[in-house]
Amino acid sequence: GLSLPITTSGGLPLSNTTWSSAMTYCTQNEAVDSIGRTNDWGSSIWNSNRVVASLSNLKAEGEITVFGARTDESSFRGKGALRDSIRAATVPPSEDRIFRAGEVIVSVPSLADNNQNEEELRRLGIFPGVDYRIMTLTDKDGINELFTTASLETEEERRGALLAVRPVGLKRQQRLWETRGIRQDVWPQRVRAGLLATTALSRFNRRATFSRFRSF
Repeated sequence: GLSLPITTSGGLPLSNTTWSSAMTYCTQNEAVDSIGRTNDWGSSIWNSNRVVASLSNLKAEGEITVFGARTDESSFRGKGALRDSIRAATVPPSEDRIFRAGEVIVSVPSLADNNQNEEELRRLGIFPGVDYRIMTLTDKDGINELFTTASLETEEERRGALLAVRPVGLKRQQRLWETRGIRQDVWPQRVRAGLLATTALSRFNRRATFSRFRSF
């Protein structure tokens, strides 16, 4: 049968029929979407009229990859969401910054080590002060799926990893960009981790607040 088209592929590879993402699944009281922890995750990607018209023979297929599992994930024991939130809020940008699937990052240009990186990010639609979620990750060759760049052995490999990123609140961001004559219709964008390593802060990091207020 025919596949229903979707509005976004989430992560990579780009597709008009499949949606992908990676998150840490946990209990509801340990879920913080901004750091990639959730108990319920999905996307409104199908046209409702087409779905209704296909209800008599509609079939949805899914595939899950388990990268790892942890136990005793409780904030009451200093772990779980509390640990991950503190880590996200305090990790500084650096040449060897670790990225995780699902986390929301903010580019802060004042921390950039060279203008060439900043210009390349802008060409990809990555602008200062805008929140972007890392949907999926792969190694530098785009072959092996990753959950975190920490799983790679060397700094060179970690900086070469590919991040599939898209704006948080895409429709709102598109309206704001249009007021500045900016247009970027292709999401997610694939970005080398090294381009973001020295400029990316967590949404929870206080140093990102000023850049977010100034973004538009």
